[in-house]
Amino acid sequence: MALDGKVHRGGMSVLLQTALAGIIGGFLAWIFIEPWVNDNETPGNLAQVLWQMGLFGGVVGAVIAASIGAVDGITSRVYQKAVTEA
Repeated sequence: MALDGKVHRGGMSVLLQTALAGIIGGFLAWIFIEPWVNDNETPGNLAQVLWQMGLFGGVVGAVIAASIGAVDGITSRVYQKAVTEA
């Protein structure tokens, strides 16, 4: 821990590393799910809307969490943790 109260790994703060991992994970999730999203389609009922929203949120959340877990494992230099958390 540095004197300024921030934990640094390799010269970059943990908060910045985690934020960058989240941004990259969000971008990868968007690339993954975009081909299956049809913006011009009108949903038939509420169940269909909830299903699509749940699927979208689950995929995006999983990819962001995997990227943050992988970055955490890599920056802590525990590579087995990087694989299992991702």
